[in-house]
Order: sequence, then C-alpha cells, then structure tokens
Amino acid sequence: MLTSCHPSVGTWTSAAGRYIAAYEKLAFAIRKLEGLPLAISSIQPMGAVFAHCEEFPPTAAEAEAAVACATGVGGSTSDSAVARFVVQFESSGRWPDDLEAVAALKTAFYLKLADLLEAQAAPIRCEPRRGGLVVLVDGLPLLGTIMHRKEGKLLTESGDAAGAVALALATSAGVAHTAAMHVIASKNAAFGPTARLVKRWLHCQLCSGTFRPQLVELLVAYLFSPAAIRPPGSAFVGFLRFLALLSSHDFAQEPLIVQLAEEFSP
Repeated sequence: MLTSCHPSVGTWTSAAGRYIAAYEKLAFAIRKLEGLPLAISSIQPMGAVFAHCEEFPPTAAEAEAAVACATGVGGSTSDSAVARFVVQFESSGRWPDDLEAVAALKTAFYLKLADLLEAQAAPIRCEPRRGGLVVLVDGLPLLGTIMHRKEGKLLTESGDAAGAVALALATSAGVAHTAAMHVIASKNAAFGPTARLVKRWLHCQLCSGTFRPQLVELLVAYLFSPAAIRPPGSAFVGFLRFLALLSSHDFAQEPLIVQLAEEFSP
C-alpha cells in the first residue's frame, strides 16, 4: 500500500520551517559580522529541506548524526539529510593557486567565522571541522562550506575531474538546484508535497538508492514546468502523473528536458 511504509506519509512537519528560520537567522548574523578579512559576497542555502522537498526533515539529533557523517572519513558531500549553507567571499588576489594552500586558507576562514559568530551572535554555537563549519542555531545543526570559484579549475587542471564535479555538486550546482526547486515550490503549492510523496513511495519500493533525491526533484519539476499541460493541483494527482511519466517516456532514446523557467535557451 502507498501509505504503509510510514505513518506520517502525506503530512508536513514543523522541522522544515524550523530549518528555514534557523538558516535565515544565521545568514543575517553572518552578514553583520565585523572583523572578517574579506567581505562576504553571498551566502545561500542548499538542501532539499529548503525547497520543501525533504520527505522526513531530520530531528536535531538525526541532523547532528548526518552532519558528523558528512564531515567524517567517507562522508557523503551530497547527503540530502544535511541542511547546508554555502558562503562565498569577494574575489581577491590573496587566494592562492595551490590546492593545499586553498584548503588551508578555507580552514582558517572556518576558524575565523566560528570565533566571530560565537563572539558577536550568541547563542549561536560553532564547531569547525574538516571540510566545513558546523553551526548550531536554535538547536539545529547546519553545515557550512566555503566556495572558491578557482578551486574547481585547479582540480580539473590537476587531473581530478571527478573531484571537480563533486565540488560543484556540493557548492555551486547544489545551490542552483536548491534555488530552482525553491522557486517552483513557491509558485506551486503542490510541488513540495508531490516531491515528498514520490520520494516516500520510492523508499517503500526499495528504489531510493536508484533515484537520487535531486533526480526525483527534477522529474517532479517537469510535471510543473511550462512543458506540462496543466500543473497538478494536489500531491496525489502529481504522484499519478509521475507514475505516468515513468511508464510513458522513453528515457533510453529521448532525453527529458526540464524547463525551469518561462523562457528556455538551449
């Protein structure tokens, strides 16, 4: 049965709203910080919970465990259960052209951010870790990452193309995906519930390991794109159209183009 895998299927929880509020509070605090060596040019959220697509927004304890996994040895940088934020500093000649030096400088920035946040934005708590900064806001952990535009190019030039792709997914591409899904969710009330219902159904069918969360969100986004005759008006209708899409589209022979804006340029 559709609803047999979890008693709260089809419902929304207060955890997502808490995460969005926690991020907004943190972003405001970071932008007001005094004493940073470089000005912050952008800070953006990343993760399904910020686009209302996380089917089971984790509790504080579950989120802390997910963050520990993501920042530990073998942790996944794309774990959708982790609520993230990506910080980008202004361009400067101070950034080195060596990967190890870039990593060391980012670590120094994590330490500096942690010190300034705890000093100027109490009761926010911080814990710098390898590859990121864990910030505890209202009892919820968020994992921060610094994005440096040249780092991907340096990885590619060093022959680590896979590392460059992974870095993009954890920073620029991940942020862009979250922003696009958030826009669709803000325009279509049924988008978030449909994405969550589809993900829960895939969990029940033991297919969630085959369908990455971002892929599911893009497939559902297609149902709400300008290519759709009429966007679904409810999660159940959206779910049925998702099943119809899977059964009718020849993915092996024809790519599925997801138009995320009113105008599309190839």
